[in-house]
Amino acid sequence: MAVSRRKRRRKLSWYLFWYVILFFFLAAVITSIISLPLWQITEVKAEGVRLLNDSEIIRLAGVPLSENIFLTRFEAARRRLMMVPLMKKVDFVRSLPGTVVIKVTERRETAVAVMGGQSVLMDEEGVILNPAVTGEVHVEFPDISNLPVVNGIRPEWIKQGRLSGEMGGSIIALLREFKHFISSARLQVEVGDVENINLMVDDTLKVKIGNSADLDRKIRVFQAIFNRNRDRKNDLEYIDVRLPDYPVAKFK
Repeated sequence: MAVSRRKRRRKLSWYLFWYVILFFFLAAVITSIISLPLWQITEVKAEGVRLLNDSEIIRLAGVPLSENIFLTRFEAARRRLMMVPLMKKVDFVRSLPGTVVIKVTERRETAVAVMGGQSVLMDEEGVILNPAVTGEVHVEFPDISNLPVVNGIRPEWIKQGRLSGEMGGSIIALLREFKHFISSARLQVEVGDVENINLMVDDTLKVKIGNSADLDRKIRVFQAIFNRNRDRKNDLEYIDVRLPDYPVAKFK
């Protein structure tokens, strides 16, 4: 019985020895294949670019050419690109044998905010897309005349390059809700304080929102009143939905 167990142990040891040899052999083969000059990075491309410039994205990323495509890490390059305010997401894809594709997702301009005489662009998350210092990337924005305008934003509401706090959240929520109903060019947001938010539609119709509580209900009530009086919309002076259960529509 003891002899049989010794034989089994000897057999297992023999198998283990060959498994170890096979492992190191395969590791050596894989390392040799990976180290071939075939896998050197020879080209870097950028995809998904809308407002940014491909060559600037590639330059900022700084992906080293001639490095091994399998052994190169892109964390530092991703951090450099994410410092650009317009950048929302960055992915690096290895396209064998030697091409690295930088796939970018840019933020989209949603509104124009007027602060201290300067116009700044925001996306739907309240990120400022064109701060005074934009780093090393020059951005040419397209025509922004069709974007909603937000007046009354205070510098203290902007933290780390984006609208923040209760007021910032209210403005962002308002833009998100209303953009599905009113075309951007017809909408202005007038901000006094957290309890005094108003809209101007078509530069003539004032919509009193108040605070951002029950915002979806307030918008549905406004829609219902506006649709019922669409043929008389030029006679409307304001629609007050600050108390959505008791809305008011005043005619001139």
